[in-house]
Amino acid sequence: MFMKHKIETMETELQGYKIRAYIIYDIDEISPISVATTIEQEDHIRIHYIHTQRRFRGQGLGTAILREIVKRAQQINKPIKLIAFHSLVDWYKKNGFQIDENNQSNYLIKMIKKVGE
Repeated sequence: MFMKHKIETMETELQGYKIRAYIIYDIDEISPISVATTIEQEDHIRIHYIHTQRRFRGQGLGTAILREIVKRAQQINKPIKLIAFHSLVDWYKKNGFQIDENNQSNYLIKMIKKVGE
């Protein structure tokens, strides 16, 4: 269950953009079990990547990381944008994202979550 996990956040700057990594380690293991990276751009936060190891899926780890990303977006008052595979659209919708009206792809879906409204 999630209680035995902790989220660590690391931050760096690259070409003027703030890059954040969100990492969950199992306390009993050395390697990360769930990871996300974001890029803070001028007008939004872009989720670049969220991944949870297969054997740890369904425990709320990705959702916990997503909540941390939403907290950050609320702190700096920027919407969150991402591009998702069709298989993940329902999960993102469940977490408050909507399909971006400017979506142009049949394979990947642009999504957005507005904060502070």
